[in-house]
This record gives sequence, C-alpha cells and structure tokens, in this order.
Amino acid sequence: MIVRCAFCGDPVETDHARTFRGVVGWEQPRSQGGANQITLRRPVERWAHWECVDKERRQIAATQGSLL
Repeated sequence: MIVRCAFCGDPVETDHARTFRGVVGWEQPRSQGGANQITLRRPVERWAHWECVDKERRQIAATQGSLL
C-alpha cells in the first residue's frame, strides 16, 4: 500500500523494508536516562521513510546536545 510519509508528505510504500511504522505504548525510564523497551505497544497508521526518521532523530539529538 502507498501512503503519505508523516514527515515529508511524499509517497511511501508500507511494505518496503526501510519503511517505519508509528507505534504508541508505555516506557519505563532507566536510571541512566532514556528507555529500552515499549510495553503494550500498539501500531498506528503513521508511516515514514527511513531517511525521514533518521533526519528527525538527528535534529532532535542535535538540539538535546546528545551524541549519536
């Protein structure tokens, strides 16, 4: 199926190996910061290109002063 990317709006194939699907769920923060697992995860109908997800991740990391 072809849908619109949640970030750039261009077409994205949902069954492509490098396509991301959005999920929602619950995470338990770690004492070291961050989290390592999503519990009760539910897929949502939001899709994105791998490149768009990576670009967004890098932008967020840059504003947080985090190392990749």
